Amino acid sequence: MSEPRRLAVINSDAKRAPVLPDPPGLVTDLVGPRLRRFARTKYDHLLTELGTVDAAESAIAGCEVCAVTAGPSS
Repeated sequence: MSEPRRLAVINSDAKRAPVLPDPPGLVTDLVGPRLRRFARTKYDHLLTELGTVDAAESAIAGCEVCAVTAGPSS
């Protein structure tokens, strides 16, 4: 049996566990950004995006795929 594939999900809203259970052969790792900020201004939005990129770069080192999800933007 082969090792399970690893999926990193950027955990920007501080979930304690993945929303859905992992299917067979897949392990989900929640990766929290080092910088959490609510984007009220365009500058806050930029910092939030940089925090997401930073989290993705650190997550991809141990995983095969990195998923970044975002809510609706205004």
